[in-house]
Amino acid sequence: MSGDGEAKFWLEPGLQLARNYRYTRQQLKEIESLIEDHYNELVRAWKHHFGSRGDKHIQAWRLAVGTRPGTVHAGGVSMV
Repeated sequence: MSGDGEAKFWLEPGLQLARNYRYTRQQLKEIESLIEDHYNELVRAWKHHFGSRGDKHIQAWRLAVGTRPGTVHAGGVSMV
């Protein structure tokens, strides 16, 4: 997957694509699968990064797949 695209997903109340820029349907399915596999870890990282104010902002989570395989950048938090 290329790092040239960007996708924004809503995490709550349910996982949903909010916006897509330059990803194919297949790539979006792969990204969604990564989010599902690491959902709890992503939520914990978000709350750790933003503290108590993270609870009200967790609905929006911007994800971009990096140029290194297996790297996901999420809201300023890198997950490898």
